[in-house]
Amino acid sequence: MPYIIVRGNLASYDNRYPWRVLVSGLKAGDIEQLSRFASGGYCDDSTIVYLQHPCVILSALEVLGYQVVASSSTSVKQDYNEYMWTMRKDFSEPEPVPTPITAKPSALSSSDCDAFGLDPEEIVALTKRFPNSKAVVTNGVSIKGPPLTVINTLSQLGYKVVSSTGEIEITWTLQRETSACECPMPQPPHRRQPLHRSTLLQEFDA
Repeated sequence: MPYIIVRGNLASYDNRYPWRVLVSGLKAGDIEQLSRFASGGYCDDSTIVYLQHPCVILSALEVLGYQVVASSSTSVKQDYNEYMWTMRKDFSEPEPVPTPITAKPSALSSSDCDAFGLDPEEIVALTKRFPNSKAVVTNGVSIKGPPLTVINTLSQLGYKVVSSTGEIEITWTLQRETSACECPMPQPPHRRQPLHRSTLLQEFDA
C-alpha cells in the first residue's frame, strides 16, 4: 500500500501515556523497522498504536521513505488536540500532470465511502474490486470498502492524494496522472510519459 494514515494527539492527555499515535496501512517490513518504539498493540487488522509523540513517528516514517501529502484536525472529543496525516511512499516516477480530481468523504473507521469525478471506465473497474458498490450518490459512486483501502486501490489507477480536510467526516482530494493522448500539452523532454489510462485499467483488472 503506498498510502498510510497517521493520527495522534499533539498535547499530552495524562502522565502515564501522554501520547497515542495510530498508524493504519503499514506493511510488515515497516512495522519491523518501527519495533524499537513503544507500542500499545493493534486496535484493528490494519492499525497499530505507538505510545510516542506524533513528531517522533512522523520523522521515523520519513526515514522509511514516507512523506506527508495532507493533514487535518480530527477534532476528537471536541478538544482540537488530535490531528491526522496522510502519508505516501514515493516512487521513482516523474511528477504527475494535473488532471481532474476525485474526492471521498468518510470516517476512518467506516466500512464504505463515496467517490466523485471518476470516469465510467474507472467506476466499472472499482465495482469489480468492490462488488457491492452502487452509483447511489449524485455525480458519484458509493464504494463498499474502507477509505484507506479505496485510496490505495485508486493509486493503482494512477491517482495521488494532494489534500485532505474534515473532522468526523474526512474528504481526500486526489489527482490522476495523464498521458499525452488525454492531455495534449507540451511536456519537458526530460520527463517520461505516464501510462495511458487504458493501460492502467488493463493492469488493474488483471
